[in-house]
Amino acid sequence: CSSLQSITIPDGVTSIGDYAFSDCSSLQSITIPDGVTSIGDSAFSGCSSLQSITIPDGVTSIGDYAFSDCSSLQSITIPDGVTSIGDSAFSGCSSLQSITIPDSVTSIDNSAFSDCKSLQSVTKNEIKKRFGDHVFLLW
Repeated sequence: CSSLQSITIPDGVTSIGDYAFSDCSSLQSITIPDGVTSIGDSAFSGCSSLQSITIPDGVTSIGDYAFSDCSSLQSITIPDGVTSIGDSAFSGCSSLQSITIPDSVTSIDNSAFSDCKSLQSVTKNEIKKRFGDHVFLLW
């Protein structure tokens, strides 16, 4: 998928599987429909041209390494309803400047946002969450 620039996932899809679009280095945009409830491990890892993504309401989990090394990703809003963010889910997103974490998130696993060197703003509400080790570690 090295030349794939845009993806529109069709209606009716409920899960984006592990490694589904991993290393699609030219991918710039993704449209994820309502109805998707989970984003699998490494689903978009290594999509280094991806600049933004809208995660729809209804998603409840973001897998391990789901968006790791998406080095052009600048912002992300995690919708209310997501309960878990996996290990290294956004690690290596070196252009990521802001993230919003809703109250529904109860678990953020190890190194979820590590090496996000441009991160300037993290918006989260209550601290009733379980944070793993090195969640915001900068190398």
